[in-house]
Amino acid sequence: MPVAIMTLDNEKCSCQKPYNGPRDGLLKQLEAIRKDCPAIKLVFLPDDVWPDYQDWHRLRDHAFPSILLPALQKDCLGRVTSPIHRFFITDERIRSVEKLYRQDLRERWWQYSDPLKQHRKKRAFLGRLAELQFAERLEQQGWSIDNLEAWDRGAKLDIEASAPDGISTSFEVKYLGTEDGVFRTLQEAIEDPRGIAIGQRFFQASINYLVFRTYEAAHQLKSSGSHRIAVIIISDWQGFDQQLADDWIDWNEPCFCKADKIWEDFCIKQLNKYPDLTDDMPEKINTLHEVWILEWTSDFEFVLKYKKKIKTS
Repeated sequence: MPVAIMTLDNEKCSCQKPYNGPRDGLLKQLEAIRKDCPAIKLVFLPDDVWPDYQDWHRLRDHAFPSILLPALQKDCLGRVTSPIHRFFITDERIRSVEKLYRQDLRERWWQYSDPLKQHRKKRAFLGRLAELQFAERLEQQGWSIDNLEAWDRGAKLDIEASAPDGISTSFEVKYLGTEDGVFRTLQEAIEDPRGIAIGQRFFQASINYLVFRTYEAAHQLKSSGSHRIAVIIISDWQGFDQQLADDWIDWNEPCFCKADKIWEDFCIKQLNKYPDLTDDMPEKINTLHEVWILEWTSDFEFVLKYKKKIKTS
């Protein structure tokens, strides 16, 4: 049965109000919003994070290393906080939320001095946020949310929901943040004084990564007896647009393209967890009913780009 939750009316929360002041007043405005917004005060920027967050921005007010402050400037903070209000807050208090979600959704990834660790923490933050925003989108389109992995109720799948026509559906949501090896190479290229052009090198690797994350979703959904949908959410759409438009993936017989050593190393590491990755990938992906691929814009909005029906085995 769908779970009934009493939530704060988002339209009345201070996080929904537009900001029209100067850029150098953003931090002060966020402080005022935080006092009245349980989504920010209890989840994104709790008391053990907020002082350091302020200090970081005061020292670096020329740049935006965080997510919330530029969202406020672009008048889309309400889209970031809305799913937290919807699924995490009851009577202005935080409900029972799975521990890893609470950790990952604290806006503190910028605290890490190691760029790779910072990158991983940011990717985890955005992945959790994308999953919850997608669940809220489903509700807005008439679906009923039956269970979420984010709730501390022992759920094993990201989202269990009932479609408007009543069909029970399980979703696994995969946010395609930049893989570690690619991130290292990009960072090296950015720092290279020769200004080497590297974009073309990642066409094969990025579409392979999309297929791999779909395989992961299928693996996680294999025990579900309901309709199974893998949801792929992409923020860097330019890295995938051409390959998807040109139908690089045969969804009935998916396989990896030949790519560079970064991709080969990545695959070798995955064999520890998925020893039959190459052999059973087509069969596993064919246990899905659908694959949805969405663009996640810089304004935190979703655009459904592709909805692929799979010839389920």
